[in-house]
Amino acid sequence: MKELSAELKGAPGKLHALKGDVSKEEDILAAFDWVKKNLGRIDVLVNNAGVLYLSMLTDGETSHWKQMFDLNVLGLSICTREAFKLMKEKGVDDGHIIHINSIDGHMPVSVPGLAHYFASKHAVTVLTEGLRRELVQLGSKIRVTSISPGVVDTDMFRSFIDGTQVSEDEFPALKSEDIANAVTYALGTPPHVQNGLIVVGLARRAELVEELSTQLKGAPGKLHAFKGDASKEEDILAAFDWIKKNLGRIDVLVNNAAILHMLSLMDENTSQWRQMFDLNVLGLSICTREAFKLMKEKGVDDGHIIHINGVLGHTLGNLPGLIPYVTTKYAVTVLTEGLRRELVQLGSKIRVTRWSGRVALVTGASVGIGAAIVRELVKNGLIVVGLARRAELVEELSAELKDSPGKLHALKGDLTKEEDILAAFDWIKKNLGRIDVLVNNAGVLYLSMLTGGETSQWKQIFDLNVIGLSISSREAFKLMKEKGVDDGHIIHINSVAGHSLVNFPGLAPYSASKHASISPGGVDTDMVKSVTGQGPLPEGEFPLLQAEDIANAVTYVLGTPPHVQVHEITIRPIGEKY
Repeated sequence: MKELSAELKGAPGKLHALKGDVSKEEDILAAFDWVKKNLGRIDVLVNNAGVLYLSMLTDGETSHWKQMFDLNVLGLSICTREAFKLMKEKGVDDGHIIHINSIDGHMPVSVPGLAHYFASKHAVTVLTEGLRRELVQLGSKIRVTSISPGVVDTDMFRSFIDGTQVSEDEFPALKSEDIANAVTYALGTPPHVQNGLIVVGLARRAELVEELSTQLKGAPGKLHAFKGDASKEEDILAAFDWIKKNLGRIDVLVNNAAILHMLSLMDENTSQWRQMFDLNVLGLSICTREAFKLMKEKGVDDGHIIHINGVLGHTLGNLPGLIPYVTTKYAVTVLTEGLRRELVQLGSKIRVTRWSGRVALVTGASVGIGAAIVRELVKNGLIVVGLARRAELVEELSAELKDSPGKLHALKGDLTKEEDILAAFDWIKKNLGRIDVLVNNAGVLYLSMLTGGETSQWKQIFDLNVIGLSISSREAFKLMKEKGVDDGHIIHINSVAGHSLVNFPGLAPYSASKHASISPGGVDTDMVKSVTGQGPLPEGEFPLLQAEDIANAVTYVLGTPPHVQVHEITIRPIGEKY
């Protein structure tokens, strides 16, 4: 721990090392006493300590069972109690308690000898929900989160492998950093969210950037205008030199500059070909190199390099005269992946955005969660198709987002009708050439009792929430497979009603449809308003999430590296009682 503290000495925060055994109550109490005396308060607790032994129920060691429960369950409980007491004493009502659980806390035992470990993790699942309900009862806004990873490449995993005949190849493992990223997301500061940045706008028409700077003068960040041509190396070097001298560092690079000329390969216009390659490929490459050099020099290891690509970087368009331009965009796709691999090889944590210019389909995109997801994806540079019965609302959203890096296409369709779904995928194939992301968001809810409900309403719920989702998923997979998309993503917007029967009369058919995935609790949408008859909900009785909260979860999922499979995210509003 002291070595880690020394390694992080240049970081904005500070790490203190404390020696203690989390299976011993006296050590835990001593740790919280030190925190109180030396730091005065606690805002976040991450219960990560755990132990695993292979131990059969028929002949296992009592000492091993006791160690697992003393650390994995009792130690976690004592730490939670002491953290809550100190938060309450110091008036911390926006704290966060995070339990590092396991997928083993949600499934039956699958490996002989792991029954006690699974039992300890199931206990963590129950304790998480129990704590959430206690906090609601106390009227506290302290949050509690359980993060349940699969296999992670840790000493615990390696000791388990050593004790079995199983090879590491049979268990593809996450990295510890993937879980750390999930923690930062849960804390509300995911790596992709950055506000109040100091921005340098490089452009040939710098006067337009200056006008934008004036327009943004009340914003938390600051915009500097720098005149330069991103197709000229000397201008790029001058810009980075100015940044280094005046701002001292760079954290984010957005390679957005590009030019398009409609040219046939037979045209004798070499100068326009050269302009496209000099700006779209070479300029991007030089900017990337200089940004990385400055990041490395200044110790910025959490920077971000974003290439604004285009759908034509992934598929050959139908318009004549686009081949040279498409070539430059394919080059950007290759450069993005090449840079990502180089950074991995160098052990750098600088990120490269891989979804810009890719194609996403969002169902139920006209309002609420769907519209919020569309906004986030388009702002992150994706080409989005919004499929909805009220396509005119998606068109309005498209107009609102016209200056964003991505693009939104509105398609009219009813997800309960297979022919509409097939027509949508046919349009995507013909006009965009591929699909990379599917967000199954469309859904419907009727209050309908099993004892006297309408058959037509039950049929609508299942036709949309289950069958429509299934057809969309099938067609997305078929098109991905046909186009060689092997890193695509299918996201189901589920519901907490898909994990337990909510204590609300008339919701049984809806809950059944959601058992069939991001799972939010109540969200302030038209669907909720339809259930409540448009009237206001009793104050404090039904706290609701905002649609943007779900959209942020989608962008978090898409932002995880290719080796990470986020299987389930459950999001509840603070104070939810059910």
